[in-house]
Amino acid sequence: MRLADVVDDCAVKTVTVAPHFSLAEAAAAMDKVGAAAVVVMDHDLLQGVLTAGDVVRGLISAKTADLLWHGPVGAAIVKELPIVAVEEKIAPTIGRMTAAGIDYLPVMAGGAIRVISLCRLLLAENALLHGEVQHLQNYIDALHDAPND
Repeated sequence: MRLADVVDDCAVKTVTVAPHFSLAEAAAAMDKVGAAAVVVMDHDLLQGVLTAGDVVRGLISAKTADLLWHGPVGAAIVKELPIVAVEEKIAPTIGRMTAAGIDYLPVMAGGAIRVISLCRLLLAENALLHGEVQHLQNYIDALHDAPND
């Protein structure tokens, strides 16, 4: 199965800001719309993705939390996120996310960037596998019920 099959179910609500926005402004925008992530764009170029976890990690590790809070959001974003295409398969994407230790990943879908959640992606993969197991079980049951030749 490919990301295209599940991107709508796995995408989280996002808000988009420019890199000059402060971390406080980006967090407030997230809160206002109930977004799980902030997509930081400089014109049409993705600069990174910001999540609540990034905000907390940034504030904890900052020498001066107030300076980070009021500084540009670019200082707290994860900048080296790979962007995957919707044609990619789910299993390698899950592997890529877990290996990188990231919970959210940008996906290029129809010319737009969507952010998918690892948790939702795992649920989609689990549902797919459960369906395959059920199909195989029905097949085995049918073989048992078939008359012997």
